[in-house]
Amino acid sequence: MKKNVDHPPHYALNPTGIEAIEVTEHMDFLLGNTIKYIWRVAFGGKEGADPVEDLEKAAWYLERAIAKREKDERNKISTDPTASGGPRFSVYQDRETRGENGGSSEALQGGEA
Repeated sequence: MKKNVDHPPHYALNPTGIEAIEVTEHMDFLLGNTIKYIWRVAFGGKEGADPVEDLEKAAWYLERAIAKREKDERNKISTDPTASGGPRFSVYQDRETRGENGGSSEALQGGEA
């Protein structure tokens, strides 16, 4: 492929020689794009690009990443039965309280089996 496709100069300006893709490919899309736009500004930017616009793009992606994480956390909490004081026992403990698998409810309650 062409050098501008494989190794765009505006992503290879880091003095260490590390390209943005080498870092961002280990992130999700939103965080990767946030870093990409910050990277462009921090290391000289794309020719003709407005650095303030690139930072605004980074902020836009970051805001979306934050909103997604908050939504994911709310969904995790609302679907986690232990988060709202729901049952906190395993299937095996439940069987024991019903007297299955050799356990008995009396033994678990401190009574004689």
